[in-house]
Amino acid sequence: MTNNNLPQWRNQINKAYKKFELLNPEKAKTELGFAQQIFESNTYLQQCDPQSIFNAVVNVARTSITLNPVMRLAYLIPRKNKCVLEFSYMGLVAMLRDNNCIKSIQAVIVFEDEDFEYDIASNSISHKPKYAKTEEEHNSREMIGCYSRATLPNGEIAYEFMPMWEIDKIRRQSDGSSSKYSAWNTWRDEMIKKSVIKRHFKMLISGNPSDALATALQ
Repeated sequence: MTNNNLPQWRNQINKAYKKFELLNPEKAKTELGFAQQIFESNTYLQQCDPQSIFNAVVNVARTSITLNPVMRLAYLIPRKNKCVLEFSYMGLVAMLRDNNCIKSIQAVIVFEDEDFEYDIASNSISHKPKYAKTEEEHNSREMIGCYSRATLPNGEIAYEFMPMWEIDKIRRQSDGSSSKYSAWNTWRDEMIKKSVIKRHFKMLISGNPSDALATALQ
């Protein structure tokens, strides 16, 4: 029920509770509590389209992911006046594992000064990484791309590789990516890894069209 004395965003969270409880009763109170905390600290989210707030909060119930900020698996973010449920690199990995799409997966950034070869025909990667001694050295190295290596439930290995020009294109298309507060600037390496994991994700979930996995691609 809508309470006209409450802010619109709070009404939508309260409205989402009933639907959330039907989908995932064990998580309802905890996750709606996290959602309320997130909105209380973000005035941009509070101004988002009411229906998008309802949809984003309910979508959490369709996944195994939590909004707990300590876990850093998923976030409620404002995008073009709409509230969007956004999954982190770690969140996508957790969803693949929870839905038995993989045994394990990791993403690795490739630098220009490393020995690297990707043989698409034989589905194999040869990579000898080098490790910077300092953060400054790490940030100064030129990157040529990023790949993910997934071990499937049957033991097979599947790779996905993206060159930096493709990753840069994704970055340019991301709203607010030029801002110093953008995740592309504050969490650069994680966003690069997320780009390749998200592309790999689409291939890895084929044959497993669950609501939880489909939610991550919205």
